[in-house]
Amino acid sequence: MLRNFLSVLFDSGEEVCVSDSKYANLSIPLDSLYENSVTLVSPNPSVFPKKVGIRDIKLIAINPIKGNREDENCTALRTFLVEVDNMPLKDQYDYIQSLKMPYSVCVFSGGKSLHFGITLAEDLNSLETYKYLATWILNIANKADRNTKNPSRSIRVPGSIRDGREQKLLELKGRIPLEQLNAWLSEFQHLRPAPQKEYGVSSDKIGLDTLPIWLTTALREGVSSYAFSRGGGRNQTWFKIFCEFAKRGYSSEESMSLLHKYFDEEKDFKRQEWETIAKSAEKFKVGHYEQAIK
Repeated sequence: MLRNFLSVLFDSGEEVCVSDSKYANLSIPLDSLYENSVTLVSPNPSVFPKKVGIRDIKLIAINPIKGNREDENCTALRTFLVEVDNMPLKDQYDYIQSLKMPYSVCVFSGGKSLHFGITLAEDLNSLETYKYLATWILNIANKADRNTKNPSRSIRVPGSIRDGREQKLLELKGRIPLEQLNAWLSEFQHLRPAPQKEYGVSSDKIGLDTLPIWLTTALREGVSSYAFSRGGGRNQTWFKIFCEFAKRGYSSEESMSLLHKYFDEEKDFKRQEWETIAKSAEKFKVGHYEQAIK
């Protein structure tokens, strides 16, 4: 079962990021998951490597990755995640069926949700294309979690036990031709994403190694998910991030240019509000920065 599941999402010889908890680990060879146990290495050098049983692996990033579990480290872009958790399980399944959404796998999370993976038969050529299509998919499946747009998101691994319940592979259908996905998307032209706004700064690189660990963790996990899992506020966390960039001399336009790929629009959090937060942080008095980012 596990081998069949992995063979749909990944190609032989690729590396993947797996975890036995909510914390990310460095990538390991895909083939190592066919053994009885694996050794997990944390990106945090103060955390010792640990060996765990294969059935202890609960999460796997949906796309192959080499190194840290970050979008930029994905070595191929072929799988999207759609997760619905705000209704009973049967209703979740019926909802996806009602959309006639093509998908490759359906996994019961062992909790309150079903995870649907859409794995393409051919890899996409850029992160921008991936996020554009992910946004379009979630515009259609608008009852799904909006925080699954980035390619380093994780899906539940079938066969593992979570809080006494088994994570189960409910359906395994195989990879989806891009033409089939495009044909489905084209039925919802009114939900096609608007082009991304250009902010006028050519560089799209961030020196992540120079930023605080909390900030890089927030960007890697997704700011909304990071804030929610730690009992904080999404808007407040974005404000703290923009304050950190303003402290380093970036204007709001420069900060937005560097960070826009980490922004995921939500029903109650539109791009205009995000831009307002950036401009507010830029105006914040320099003497208050340190207090704001604590």
